[in-house]
Amino acid sequence: MIGQNYVRTGILSNEDGILLARLQNMRHTGDYDDFLDWTKEDVEPYIPKVESFIERVKSVIYA
Repeated sequence: MIGQNYVRTGILSNEDGILLARLQNMRHTGDYDDFLDWTKEDVEPYIPKVESFIERVKSVIYA
């Protein structure tokens, strides 16, 4: 729904949609794949991207 209502309408960028899809996939994989554990090296590069995304979402909410 975020893609349909916020990315397609231009409120959030395509990059935001890609980031959310990747994070959702990582979460699903981490929850349900028996032989995969995400490492610090896998996850750490996403921290600044997520922090920036959160700020963009705040700006949409409080606009």
